[in-house]
Amino acid sequence: MVKDQVAAMLQSVTEREDWQEHGATAEDFSQRLGVRRNTISAYLNDLYKEKVAIKLNSRPVKFWDRATLEQRYGIVLENTEFESQAALENIVSQPKRTAFDEVIGGHGSLYTPIERLKAAAGYPGTGLPVLITGPTGAGKTYLAQVYYQYCVDKGI
Repeated sequence: MVKDQVAAMLQSVTEREDWQEHGATAEDFSQRLGVRRNTISAYLNDLYKEKVAIKLNSRPVKFWDRATLEQRYGIVLENTEFESQAALENIVSQPKRTAFDEVIGGHGSLYTPIERLKAAAGYPGTGLPVLITGPTGAGKTYLAQVYYQYCVDKGI
């Protein structure tokens, strides 16, 4: 029961715009919940081991909700433990990559068609229908697969 409260509070702290300044510490949560600090610390470490939380090895140790940061920055955090806050901020500040970044010509000759596909996918409501045409072997099926993956990644 308390572990669920800790997880919810961790998510709440991470959802803040200034999340970097307000990492969750065992002491903060202990005071808010009226539970011993070592109990809260155990719950936070359990969430870290379950890969629900990411951990900053500082004094005091800080935690954030992994899924919230991944969703906010459109990234996948392979590492869940960081030695410094700068290392974490460096990873979340890297430019977001999309499925279209793997397409040859995506930043050259196919830039305009890809931007149109992105616009069609993001059109309010259910998006716009798309028809991809071209000669046999031009990569229509591949582009459709990448477009599908882009939509899945964006939650469209």
